[in-house]
Amino acid sequence: MDVTGLVIFLAIGAVAGWLAGTLMKGGGFGLLGNIVIGIIGAVVGGFVFGLPPSLVLAQTAEQSG
Repeated sequence: MDVTGLVIFLAIGAVAGWLAGTLMKGGGFGLLGNIVIGIIGAVVGGFVFGLPPSLVLAQTAEQSG
């Protein structure tokens, strides 16, 4: 992932955190807290959804090699 992709990735996470904090009623974490939680969620989601294809490729490489 290049720098532009990383910035877009983090920006989407920040907007998602802000939007979730705006839509949900209750205490929340404040504006900055919601943005940070959104970024953390984006990183975790990218890791979780990026993990299965890499596992599949690793298993394929082991079987062929």
